[in-house]
Amino acid sequence: MPELEVEGAGTFDVDEDRRLVLAIEEDAGVDIMHQCGSHAH
Repeated sequence: MPELEVEGAGTFDVDEDRRLVLAIEEDAGVDIMHQCGSHAH
C-alpha cells in the first residue's frame, strides 16, 4: 500500500487507486483550498 507523507501532518497509508487530492483532504485531514481563495472571477 502506498504511503502519503504530508509535511506537518504525518505519513498515511492510502489505497493505490485513490486520487491524490482526496487522500490529502480525507485521509490526512488537510484542507486544500484553491489558490484563488474562493474569489475567482
